[in-house]
Amino acid sequence: MHKKELDRLNKSFYSSWFASRMLGLGFLLMSCAFLIMCTAFLYLMPLKELRPFLVSAYNKDSQVVKVEPLEVNVNSMRKLIEIKCREFVVDLHTFDGQTEAVRLNRLQTMVDDHSVIEYLENFLNIENQNSDAKKLKENNVTRSVSVKQVISLAPTAPNMWQVNWVLAETEKDGSHRFINCTSVITAEARERKLFAGEDDINPIGFTVVQYKMRVLHD
Repeated sequence: MHKKELDRLNKSFYSSWFASRMLGLGFLLMSCAFLIMCTAFLYLMPLKELRPFLVSAYNKDSQVVKVEPLEVNVNSMRKLIEIKCREFVVDLHTFDGQTEAVRLNRLQTMVDDHSVIEYLENFLNIENQNSDAKKLKENNVTRSVSVKQVISLAPTAPNMWQVNWVLAETEKDGSHRFINCTSVITAEARERKLFAGEDDINPIGFTVVQYKMRVLHD
């Protein structure tokens, strides 16, 4: 009887000892994991900073060409102006009969020179009876633009950009023709006074001061 009682006490003691050891081991492991997490968090603290990245693509249907961090320097600003030149040409020379007013308003946030403003009105304002857009709408013609290349003419002309593009024109009968064109844009980033919402359209103050376009050949 005495031996049985001793065995029972031993089992109870070792069970409690084993349980306390396991709890201690579990607490130690959790403490180590917590320390590792704190160390990793402190190490990764610099990543909490939001950094802009520049995603370059040729047009809305193309795959991504390049993704790179955007730093505030001359090269980055030149790249942004290149992208805005591309957008300017596409918005100006596309015609679908529906989005002309929206694109005209967008382009007007990017011009200051009176001659360029007049050019936009004569070309894209569908309410203007003599505009190209009005004539295209009356003839049921649509146009799309594919930009092939944007070239900076610096250092000879540091604020000038040459945009080589193809105009695809679809006639009323469904026939197509493709026209090779080139545009020369004189543009720079300026401080501009924009209305609410326009700063999202033109955040860098992209300003076209001169625009020339010529047809190369059909």
